[in-house]
Amino acid sequence: MTGNSAHVSQYQFGDGCMLTVVEDEEKCAELLIAAEQTVAQKFSRYGKWPHRQVNLFVFENLQPLIEKLGQASRTLGENKESADNAYHGLENKPMVHAYNPADLKETSIFVNRGQLQRLGLWDNAEVLEGLLAHEHAHPLSENVTTLTARNLRVTISPAAPTNDARQIPASANTAKALETLAHELCLHATHEVFANELVIRAGLGAQLFALNRQSLTGGRAGIEARIMLEARLQAEVAQERLNENDAALTLLLASLEAHARIALETAAFVRAGAEKQADALDDLLQREAFRHVEPEVEDIYRQLCVSYSALTVDMEASQLQDWAANAFAPVT
Repeated sequence: MTGNSAHVSQYQFGDGCMLTVVEDEEKCAELLIAAEQTVAQKFSRYGKWPHRQVNLFVFENLQPLIEKLGQASRTLGENKESADNAYHGLENKPMVHAYNPADLKETSIFVNRGQLQRLGLWDNAEVLEGLLAHEHAHPLSENVTTLTARNLRVTISPAAPTNDARQIPASANTAKALETLAHELCLHATHEVFANELVIRAGLGAQLFALNRQSLTGGRAGIEARIMLEARLQAEVAQERLNENDAALTLLLASLEAHARIALETAAFVRAGAEKQADALDDLLQREAFRHVEPEVEDIYRQLCVSYSALTVDMEASQLQDWAANAFAPVT
């Protein structure tokens, strides 16, 4: 996987933990390594560091990982299309964490150096600490609720036509988009909220907030992409390839995916008792995002914050299904 050009270095830190760094470019990750050591120390002091071996794979991109995952999926009997779809979008992630929840002695984080550089994050020590802290918090915050969520699926059926002008029936494409959004805002959200909360409680809230701020400022809040999407949708409407209702709904769903999900961050600060940072993030969202999008987005964001605050660590399937239905009700 690493090829002949891989550079390997090892570092001892914490209470008998070994850090192994595999780079495709020698000594390119010194700031990242320092950030990893800081994060490990914070979690260790908080009493949440079961690892004895941490591996950092630092590559220009994640194509080697994607290829290996695809090969493994096909070996297990999945066809190429299913395997490729399972890892679609992975190439754009700054980091990917691979771990076994049943045995956390060893854990591995794959770092997409090229994407971090494109996002302006590679040379920012505080933001790198926030990213690494969030990745490490995922296995460390596993609980009954996250396990339950992992075993649930969202299914939304296309709606039948209606004469009620206030309701927009969901087409097959819209239903699929709603399923994806529900998965992100309800099922996957449980992992994100608990992980973010742990990051803050472990003393890394400032780093997480720095990451949030970086993702929302300097034109990175997605407003330019929204303008481009709106123009493309209106062009399709003008050419009669799309009706006005579908165009409006597609734009709203894109806004929700981009901005309502920040409730995952805000609610975590509230849950951890960091109201000052929650308020600061809220103000940032208002300035950088909400005033540019549909008013429904902010309404749904605020209702999601309330729902995320109500999450508990011991939710079985029926409880989580009820919670998820209530959390997603403002969207539908």
